[in-house]
Formats: sequence, structure tokens, C-alpha cells
Amino acid sequence: MFSALRGNREDEGYRKFYLESDKNRAKLAVLFFIIPMIGYIFNDYQFFGWLPAFFGLVAFRLVLIGFLFLSAVVLGRVQNSHTYDIIITLSVIIMAIGGGVINTMRPSDFVVQALITIISVFVIFLIVPFRFRYQCFLAFVASIGEALIILLVTKPTESPVLFTILFGLFISNVIAAAGAYQLHSYRKNTYREFVKRKEIQEKLEEHTKNLEALVEERTKELRTAERFAAIGETAGMVGHDLRNPLTGISNAAYYLKKKYSVQLDKTGKDMLEVIENNVEYSNKIINDLLDYAGNINIDLQNSTPKSLIKASLAMIDFPKNIEVHDLTEDGPEMSLDAVKMKRVFVNILKNAVDAMPEGGQFIIKSQVEGEAIKFSFIDTGAGISVDELKKMFQPLYTTKAKGMGFGLAICQRIAEAHGGKIKVESTVGQGAVFKVELPIKGNSKRGN
Repeated sequence: MFSALRGNREDEGYRKFYLESDKNRAKLAVLFFIIPMIGYIFNDYQFFGWLPAFFGLVAFRLVLIGFLFLSAVVLGRVQNSHTYDIIITLSVIIMAIGGGVINTMRPSDFVVQALITIISVFVIFLIVPFRFRYQCFLAFVASIGEALIILLVTKPTESPVLFTILFGLFISNVIAAAGAYQLHSYRKNTYREFVKRKEIQEKLEEHTKNLEALVEERTKELRTAERFAAIGETAGMVGHDLRNPLTGISNAAYYLKKKYSVQLDKTGKDMLEVIENNVEYSNKIINDLLDYAGNINIDLQNSTPKSLIKASLAMIDFPKNIEVHDLTEDGPEMSLDAVKMKRVFVNILKNAVDAMPEGGQFIIKSQVEGEAIKFSFIDTGAGISVDELKKMFQPLYTTKAKGMGFGLAICQRIAEAHGGKIKVESTVGQGAVFKVELPIKGNSKRGN
């Protein structure tokens, strides 16, 4: 069924492709019928003179000529192959009937009429382009009709050329049909080749557009990478330069707290605490900048999934309205940088706490998959939107009021330095799942 549908679509496309040229050829074929139709008016005069039969034939021929002109005009305005086939078929049928009527009125000149029929067969098959089965039907009907007229009005014993004429009608159909079939095959092959080239051209154009879009996208990524590289270099220099004044501020605050704590009132002590907290926060920002800008070197050591998660959980003060379920396994033993991986896990744990201000459940699982271990951190928080998911690991992107947006970017770099990766799955309103996949044997990439 599907092949038939494809065939129908191809046939429709093929006919539409050749419609304009077919209309021009059909108009040319009309001329082939009109010219002998006019020329044989003089031949009619030789047969009948000025008898009423002559004027009747002339009138009949003029009607047929008018019909042919009308067909040519209508063909020029046809917009689809179906209407074209109907007009051509109707025209050939009327011409065949008209020719048969004329032939019955001029039986003594059957040789000339047979030759005209043979020429008409070739015109139908080779000059008038429409469906091959229609061509065969109309040409065969015209030939058989002419043969019957000749047999009815001629005595076979008195006509030595009769067999030759009838055989000529038959052979003309065979030869013209074979030629028409080859012509249709050639046209269809040409159309298929055109379609293939057009499809290749469209694919090439689409590929070119995709390539241009890819180049543009890669160019943007390169510019972004260059911008982040510049930010990283600047951050490294600024971080080193800021550490000295921050150390001075921290030491001064410590000195005031120790030396004058008795003399300070509550407001003074609160101000010193504000200074200390902000110095600590500033140091965190500097450390994040330096960590992101610098290389991450991995110091491999043995640990287990359970011990890593247990140590990470101990560093978080979970609210009472959050239930924590540690379902990690005791094994297998892994080779990794425990300090840096605890930093990754703590960052994910803190994000989960921030995502559940009204409380909820937090589940941690570990699972061996081939040569790797996958940690799953599942929370029942507010979830993450699609737009936020796309930017989760970009530096300088954050949804928090405080923070520089380096936390998850550094976590990703640490995971990649181990030869692993971090993925996030989330639906708004249904929580989020952070998946950290790490190789068991410590496939580290030092210097990232």
C-alpha cells in the first residue's frame, strides 16, 4: 500500500513537472490535425464537385477545426494534469469519430484515409503527451474503427493492398506504442534524477544552514570561553591583591575584639561581628574565584561511598523539618580526592536545603554502573525550570541573593577532573535529582 502511495505521489509530481511542456506539445499536435483537415477540403471537391455532400463535408470539417482551436485555447489555461488528460482524451475521441464519419462518406479513397489514421496514431503516441494507457486505448480504438470501416465498405477480393493497409495499421500501433513507452520511461527517469538532485540540493542547503548556525554557536561559545578566561585571569590577580587588605582587616577586628571587648557595648560587638562575617564571606568569594581560575589537581586516596556521604552530611546543619535518608552502599572502595569530592557533595547538600524552605525529604543513593559509581541526591523541593537547568553550571550564574555563581561550576570541574560528570534532572514543583558519576579506579585528569 505504501509503495502504491509513493508511486501515486511520484506520478503526480512527474505529470506536474512536465505539464507546461506537455501543453505546448499538445498545441503542436492540434496543428497536425488541422493542416490535413483544411488540405482535404480540396480533395473533397475532386470527389464530389459542387454537390451537397461536398458542402456538408466542408461544414463538418470546419466544425472539427473550430473544436481543435477551442481545445488549444482551453489547454493553454489548464492548471492540472487531470483536466489536461480529460481535454486531450475528449479531443482525440471527437476527432476519431469525426474522421470515421468522413471516411464512411469517402470509401473509395480508403488508402489515403488509412495513411492519415497511421499518422494520427503516431501523433497520439509520440506528440500528444498524456497517460500511456490512455494513448494505447485511443490509438487502438481509432485504428480498429478505421479497419472496420474499410472492411465494411470495401470488397477484400477487389483490393490487393487491403492486407498491407490493415497490417500497416497494426504495425504502426506497435511501433508507436514502443516509442511512446520509451519516451515515458526517459521522461520519468529524467524526473527522478531531477527530484534526487533537488533533494540533495535541499539537504546541502540545510546542511549549510546548520553548519553556519553551528559555526555561529561555536563562535559564541569561544567568545564566552575567552571572556571567562579573561575573567579567570583577572579574578586570580584581584584575588591575590585583595587577600592582603582582607587579612589586615581581619587582624584588626581580632585585635579590637581581644583588646577592647570589655569596653565595647553591644552595638560595638555587633559591628565587629559584621566585619568578621563579611571578611569571611569575601574570602570565600576570592577562594571561589581562584579555584575556578586555577588548575584543579587531584590527590587520589581510597574511600567508600558511605564514608564520603557521611562525612559530607556531618558538615551540614539540616533543619528539623527536612528528613535525610542516607541509602548509600559501603562499597566498593573508590580512588578519588576525598577533600574535593566532599566539597562537591556539601555544595549539592546546601542547594537541596535552600530548595526546601518548608521542609521535605532528602534521599541519597549510590549505585555501581560498570566501572563507575553514580551518586543520586534526590530532594522534594521547588524544582528547577528548564531555562535554569541550561545555565546551572555556568560561572557567574546564580538565583540566590548572595553568591557569585561559582559553586556548581567548580563542582563540575572537580567531577570532570576525576573523569566523571554531574547531571541534573528536575521538574518544577516536583523536586530535583543531582547525579554525580565517578570512576571507581580514579580516572583523574590532572591539571584541569
